Amino acid sequence: MGITNYPELADYFQNPSLLVFDWHCKINVQYRHILEDEENRSQLTKSVLESQHLLDLLNGCINTAIKRVVANYKLAVPHCFHNQIQLLIPLCFGDDDRPDLALVLTKMPGGYYRAYTCLTMEMAYNNTRLIAKPESNWLLPE
Repeated sequence: MGITNYPELADYFQNPSLLVFDWHCKINVQYRHILEDEENRSQLTKSVLESQHLLDLLNGCINTAIKRVVANYKLAVPHCFHNQIQLLIPLCFGDDDRPDLALVLTKMPGGYYRAYTCLTMEMAYNNTRLIAKPESNWLLPE
């Protein structure tokens, strides 16, 4: 009487370590792709694009974001893109508490992260919901 054969638990990821930022790994930022690829450029705000020191501004924001996520790994939020787990970290060009973009980190076979693109906050929020309800405050819409 009752159910005797329960279904197996769903297996969403083969390597759960990809869900957590590994501060031991270096981050290889592809600045050229972020700044020169048309789709990536379109994610940047007008004030950022008009900066006379665009590369320095982007580099500074990324370095700050990396320091913050090394200090608090929970800032890196997993999302899924083309069946691949990636991490998102907040990029703040103005107010440090209000991110403007999410930098995408992909764990590479050589044991490092590749930062190749940015997402708008709306895109980032929608992508993280594919895995689970986002718990990180920086990602939740106002």
